[in-house]
Amino acid sequence: MGRRKNKFQPLPVDDPTHPNQTPFRVFERAFKRKTLGSHKQVLQPETNNIAELPLSIAERLVDPRNCPEESLLSEEQRPFKVRIKNPFPASNLTEPESITNAEKEDDTMCEALLFPTHPGLILIPAALSQERQRDMVRKTLRDWTVRPNVTNLDTHYVIHEPKGLWAVHEREWRARTLEGSKVDTVAPRRISGDDDVEAYDSHDDEPPAATTLAETPDSNKFRKLDSDVNIPPVPPHIDPPTTSTPLLQPMNVSKLIQRWRWSSLGWQYNWSKKIYHMDRPVEFPPELHEMTKAVIRTVEPMTGYSEDKFNSEAGIVNFYQIPDALMGHQDRSELNMEAPLVSFSLGHSCIFVIGTESREDKDDLPISLVLRSGDVIVMSGASRKCFHGVPRIIPNSLPENLASTYDGNGKADKEEWDVFGDFLSTARININVRQIV
Repeated sequence: MGRRKNKFQPLPVDDPTHPNQTPFRVFERAFKRKTLGSHKQVLQPETNNIAELPLSIAERLVDPRNCPEESLLSEEQRPFKVRIKNPFPASNLTEPESITNAEKEDDTMCEALLFPTHPGLILIPAALSQERQRDMVRKTLRDWTVRPNVTNLDTHYVIHEPKGLWAVHEREWRARTLEGSKVDTVAPRRISGDDDVEAYDSHDDEPPAATTLAETPDSNKFRKLDSDVNIPPVPPHIDPPTTSTPLLQPMNVSKLIQRWRWSSLGWQYNWSKKIYHMDRPVEFPPELHEMTKAVIRTVEPMTGYSEDKFNSEAGIVNFYQIPDALMGHQDRSELNMEAPLVSFSLGHSCIFVIGTESREDKDDLPISLVLRSGDVIVMSGASRKCFHGVPRIIPNSLPENLASTYDGNGKADKEEWDVFGDFLSTARININVRQIV
């Protein structure tokens, strides 16, 4: 008989033998790990509760929509609620069907959380109504991933469709769902490169399905390219790849869409050099600018940064699939570090960890927050320079009103939303807005 293999037992997340053992990295490791020493899930999908975490981590987890004042943090460190002006009152909505935080008798006011451990960190739970969340999802996928905005896929894949990858996906998804059509393909550029940003810890996608042609007038634009076809070089407005990917293959649009990791808005960002291209001005989305200004106006009494001084100059749309994580980093490429950073959450919930200005700090412990769809977070003051990250997307946490089964105001509304709900069934979207100068 062969020797029985012992089942791998991972080290406890706070075991001192781990390399780079600092509080921030312990928190990251705890939430990234699918199982702890007890082999129980860290996140229970049924309730989204945390299980089997070391006490030092569990006591510093704050769920803003579930009695944050009952956190295990000490009283002087516990977040507290304040009443602020509602940045998005129901009166601003065309159809205030579900107002969440604005569901107050006086919807001109709402609640926010402040954090004594992180001065300048402000969370407005459920700030976005259901209608506004769906509208932001539509605009993000249809408009804010289209050139001249650059995404992580542009370096590697040829997207001929002027309206961008989502337009292809939406057309194909509806044809496939309603008519059983086959899937078109997108050809990669004939260069080497890596479509993932260093900060991302991404899952391995399934191999692409067999490349086929859809019977549409545009099928010649998305056919699989033969080896002798001369693929054009990277256009001047797209940064060249930083590493080689010689095995990059053509991929079905339905798979490729799940490899979105980011899209740059406004001034375009060079991810390898961590600088902005000041010679690449792109108009910032006006609707997103107005929403951000509304938040800045609301939190001005706490940040001291006036709405008149703020200008939305750049933004990053982060796309996450369920297994993905965004590791600890600082947003420090902006020349103006006094201006607040405003972040909008859409889709699945996540764990957000924020530490201090040093990821190696061994004295001050981070805190972690559960961020849900519709939450708005502001990083200003001291918190603006803190290391932060998203080590886990919480499975099965998509709100019902964003699911593909959502019927809205009737059949027509459901059919229009289906494709967006299908994308969100495995995804989270974060949109963060910055002022550069």
